[in-house]
This record gives sequence, structure tokens and C-alpha cells, in this order.
Amino acid sequence: MSTASTSTRLRQIALYGASRGSTEGLLAARGLVLAAVLGPAAFGAWTLFRLAGRYLGLAELGIRSGLEFEVAKAGDDAREHDDNDAREHDDNTARSDAAVTRATDAARKPEAVSFGRATVGFLGLVFGPIGILALVASFLVADPLTTLALRALALTVFAERLWLYGMTYMRSMGSLRSFAILETTSAALHLALTTLLALRWGLAGALAGFALAIILSLLLLRRRVPLQPSLSSETTRRMLRVGIPFGLTVGMSMALVTVDRLVVAAYGGTVLLGYYGFAVAISGMAASGAWVVRTVVFPDVYRTVGESGGVTAVSELLKETMAPFVILYPVLLGLAALFIAPAIMLVLPQYGEAVAPARLLIFGGATAGISSLGSIGLVAVSKQRVLPLVAGLAFLFNLGFSAWLLSMGLGITAVAGVALLSRVGYGGAVLSITAASSGVDAAKRLTVKSLIPLVYCVGSVALLGALLPARDWGTALISAGFYLLLVAPLLFVARREARKVSW
Repeated sequence: MSTASTSTRLRQIALYGASRGSTEGLLAARGLVLAAVLGPAAFGAWTLFRLAGRYLGLAELGIRSGLEFEVAKAGDDAREHDDNDAREHDDNTARSDAAVTRATDAARKPEAVSFGRATVGFLGLVFGPIGILALVASFLVADPLTTLALRALALTVFAERLWLYGMTYMRSMGSLRSFAILETTSAALHLALTTLLALRWGLAGALAGFALAIILSLLLLRRRVPLQPSLSSETTRRMLRVGIPFGLTVGMSMALVTVDRLVVAAYGGTVLLGYYGFAVAISGMAASGAWVVRTVVFPDVYRTVGESGGVTAVSELLKETMAPFVILYPVLLGLAALFIAPAIMLVLPQYGEAVAPARLLIFGGATAGISSLGSIGLVAVSKQRVLPLVAGLAFLFNLGFSAWLLSMGLGITAVAGVALLSRVGYGGAVLSITAASSGVDAAKRLTVKSLIPLVYCVGSVALLGALLPARDWGTALISAGFYLLLVAPLLFVARREARKVSW
């Protein structure tokens, strides 16, 4: 990869990173307000509602992953077409209409449009009946909150999938600027509507606000992505050939990162789930950094597949992206982990029980980055069919040990530790398979070397938490000073690695 293209990628990561940070901040604020307004029991019920929506999303069979792969390959021609059209306009018109023109012209790329419309048709066939069943079921239950939840699900199950499709299409076409604006706007709608209605009507208001925010967000996609459905068996099969193995992986990965919450709910009820769900909500922002890098990187990787082959694409991915990520990101997450305690005690001290698990779960952002970047590499070399098996094994480990630890009375911190360990194992396995598939020498050694910074940072945070257990800001600052001394060797290695690549 040339220095110029790497510089462009770094600029994109920085710009989208700022936008994604705003989005995650808005969604985190939503979680904090709901946790405060609803209380642990109702917040646990909200957590279960969101989990139900995520699990129903598995019915899409990974078609968005196939869409992502196919549309990204067609993206270069669309961007070239867009640039030519922009040059034909006068400067004033180009400035005033640039954002809409770029999005609309990109969406008109015939090959990309065919994949988009086929995806809309497929999602309608799958989630339309699911929404109808949820609506019918809402008239058969007596509990008012269950009735409202089912009706909210009926309204949102297809609309949310359609929104996610539109965002997938836009980022696959490289429309990062428009993508970031819409993503942040949608998050602002969710914060405003969900929390305002929750303040008035509690959990019922939160569910209604969520449904309204999804519907309004969907309206933002007009003129930006193809929304007219079509039924094309051949086009759909092309996407599902990539998507089904990846969809199975997404399903198993989602089960891997959510099964601990289901186990907590089963053993501890909605109150304990409220505490654990709050810890997950706090740590969830950590995954945004990994998502930023993935969003910027994957179109380049998939286009390199068509230009130079999958092996070259994966080699560049490991060298240009994975190498600095596995060192720098765990260091940053560890620093953030030390300030979780005073932040929670300042804002919502009733959730103090969530501090310890949140300090562990925040490192899931690093494991998410390793596994998602590695998965991109496996798709590039057509080895994605191995992913569901690896994710399934990690899921079984997480499920079995989480249930065993809770049955032994060890609490949610132990569950968080098992959850993190299972994700580390999954990420390491994906990275090892990716490296071996690309012909890298000593793939296992590369994997171990890549996981050492993460393990070291987790250990450093745990050590400082034991030695300095106070939860005030002064203690956090002292811990941060000692932490920077402990991770200084990693920063030195990171600087040395940076000199080897064009970053």
C-alpha cells in the first residue's frame, strides 16, 4: 500500500473516529439515562427486549455481509462515475448539492443497485411475516408491558433491518461522510425520543421511543440508497454464498458476546441483569474504535482482492492495520478502565456493583477488533466457512463456565472474566487462521505476539485495582500514572512497529 493511500486511510479513520465517538457517546447517554430512570429491574427488562431484537436479526442469514462484499467490489466504478459527474457541474452547484449528488450517483451504479434491491426484497420476505406474528401475539397476551413490547417489536423488526441494510450499503460504497452524519443523527434521535418518553411513561415510554426513533431514522435514507424491493434468485444466491457462512459466524459471535447476559438473567433475574447490563453498556463504547477501523478498512481490502488477490489483501491487512491495532488499542482501553469507577460513583452510585465487570468487559473492544479484522481477511481468501465452528466453540466455553460460576455463587465479575477469556480465545483463533491462510510464516507465533499486549494490559488494570481499590478520582489518577509506567514497554514496541510500516 502506498504512503499516499495509507495517509488517506489514517485521515478517514481520524475523521470517522470523531463521528463514531459522538454516536457512541449519544447511545451511551441513552443507556445511562434509561438505567437511572428505569432502575435495575426495568433496565434488565429493556436489556432483554434489545437482546430479542438482535437474535431475531439472525433470520437475515448474513445477507448484509454478502451485500457488503459485492457492493464494495463495485465501489470504485461508482466513485469514478461520481467524480466525473461532479466535474461537469459548476462550482456553486457542486458545492451546494455535493453530499446528495454523491450518495445518489453512487446508489445508481447498476450492479450495486441490483444487489441493494434484492437485499430489500429478501428482508421483506423474511421480516415482514415476523413482524405480523409479533403483532398477532400482542393481542393474545394479558401483560400490558409484554403487549407493548411485542407491538414495538412488530413495528421495528423490519424497519431496523432496513435501516441497517441502508447503512451497510452506504459504507460499502465508501460514502463515509454521509454514513457518519446519518449514523450520528439516528443516535441523537434515539437519545432524545427514547429517554424523553421514558421519563414520562417508564419502560413503556422507552419502548415507544425506540420504535419511533427507528422509523424516523429510516426516513433519512430516502434518495441515498435503493429502497425498492426486487426478487432475484441469482443475485440473492451470490450474496448468500458469502453471507450464510458469515451470517452463521455473526450469529455465533453474537451468542458469544450475549450469552453471559442470558445466563445472568436466568440465574439472577432482571435485577442482577440490570447491573450486568449496565456494565456491558458502559464497556460497549470500547468496541467503537474497532468498528471505526473496520469500517474504513474493509472496502480497500475487498477491492484489493479483485486487483491483486486475497493473499496480498490479507498480508497488507495484517501489516498495515492489525500490527499497530493490537498494541495501541489495549493500552488505551486499560487507561479508560481505570476511570470507570469514579465516573459511575459520580453519576449513578447505585450501580457500583457494575464497576468490576465493566473494567474487564471494556477490553472486549480489543478482542472485537482482532476478530472482526481477522474475519475480513478470511472472507478475502474465501475461508469464512471455518468461522462458525470457532465461534461455536468459544460460545460453548462461555456458556458452560458462566453458568457454573454463577451456580457456585461467584457473581457477575467472574462471569465477565469468563466472557473476556472466551472472546480472547475466539479472536486469537481467527487471527491464527487468517495468518496461516495468507501464507504468513509462524502464524501461531504471530497470534501469541499479537495477544500479549492485551493480556498484559488486563493484568496491569487488575493489579492496580487490587492495590488501589478506592473509587475516587484521585486514586484513579494515581493508578493511571502507575499504569503508564507499566505499559511504557508496549509504547516503545508500538513506536518500533510504526517504523516498519507506512503508518
